[in-house]
Order: sequence, then C-alpha cells, then structure tokens
Amino acid sequence: MRIFRLSCRAVLLALVAALSVGACNRGKSNQAKPAASASAAPVDEVKAFLEKDDAPLTEGIYRKLILALESCKLDDRGIDPKCEASKNLRQARNRKTSVREMQGLNGKLGKELISHPHPAVRLQSAKLLQSAFGASKETQDAIVKAAKTEKEPAVLAAMLRTVGARHKDQPELKALLLAMADHPADAVRREAMSWFLTNFGEGVEGTFEKVLEKMDNDPSEDVRAYLCGRLYGSGDERALPVFE
Repeated sequence: MRIFRLSCRAVLLALVAALSVGACNRGKSNQAKPAASASAAPVDEVKAFLEKDDAPLTEGIYRKLILALESCKLDDRGIDPKCEASKNLRQARNRKTSVREMQGLNGKLGKELISHPHPAVRLQSAKLLQSAFGASKETQDAIVKAAKTEKEPAVLAAMLRTVGARHKDQPELKALLLAMADHPADAVRREAMSWFLTNFGEGVEGTFEKVLEKMDNDPSEDVRAYLCGRLYGSGDERALPVFE
C-alpha cells in the first residue's frame, strides 16, 4: 500500500514538472517569435520600379514619385534638378510608355494634385497638365481656379505657361493674364506678358497695350528688357517706334 502511494506521488510530481516545463517553453516561444508583421520589411515599390528598367509606369508608382517631390526645394526657376526625387521622376518619365497612356496619367494626376499643400508638387502638377492639355474645359477651369489662389511665383508662372496659348479665344484666360501682368513677382509678370508677344496673342485687344505700358514703367529692368527682346513676335507695327 505504501509502495502504491509512493508510485502515485511520483507520477503526480512528474506530471506537474512536465506541465511546468511546457508552460515555460510556451512563454519562451512567444517571446522569441515576433509577429509576422514586425518581421516582414515593407516592400519599397518605387525603389523596385526604378531598379527594373522594363517595369511599367503605373498610376500608383507615378503618384508616389510626384508626391516625393515634397523633399525638393523650389526657386524662381522651378524644382531643384539635383533633388533625388526630381531625378527619380525624370528617370521614370523616360520609360517606354505610350504617348496616349502618359497623357492620360498626366491629365488625371495633374488635376488631382494641382491643389496639393506642397508647392513643388503643385508645380509638377501644372507641368503635367501642360503636357496633357487638350480641348478639356475641365482642365482649363482647374488651372484658372488654382491660379487665382496660388501664392508661390514659380508655381503660378507654370500655371500660366499651361493655359497661356488659349487666351485669344478664352476671355477668362485673357483676364487672368492681364491681371498677372501686374503681379509683384517678376517671373509671373514676364510669363503672363510673354503670351501677348506671340502669334497666340496676335490681334487680342488690350494685350499689346499692356506690354507697351510695362515697357515704360515696369519696376524691373530685366522684365522691360525681356519684353523689348520679344516685341517682334507680336507682329504689331506699334513695336517699331519702341525699337527706334
């Protein structure tokens, strides 16, 4: 009987020990194994795209490349070309993508990002719309609306560059360019009036008069010289006395 009790006691002790070891091992196992989400590094889609020359330029990748311009500095001439994000975008745009497909992407993303908080992204959006600009009144209206509230001179100049060629037949564009001819920034005034001195502005009432006015009293000598050097492009005979 005593032997039986000892045997039962030994079995119980062995069972308790086994359970304790199992519990400890489970604890160690839980600590040693990280969650799957913690151990899996996120895939950098943009980096993978840039490293593969034959990878197609998708809308998602294109958007990320444009949004990455937030890291770039902006000056009167535009986005810093030495910025890494700018280099990546140029590399991507050199890929073999059909013209029709690129125009579609440019138009869609340009309108989507034209009001983005960062000026470099807005400037690039204006350039996208310039390359995709067609007969779409929606695109034109988006640019005009954005230009009326834009504060960054380089971005505003890019917007005017996108729609300037249409001002002859579009009263709202003509009004926008005339208003921007009095903008405080030299780059904006220069861009606005440059369209009055091309065949796109030939015969448009009030625009050449604005150029003549600015030839006399624009506060910037550089702007006056710029206008003088382009008077010939207007085809207007009133340029001759100015040259003389």
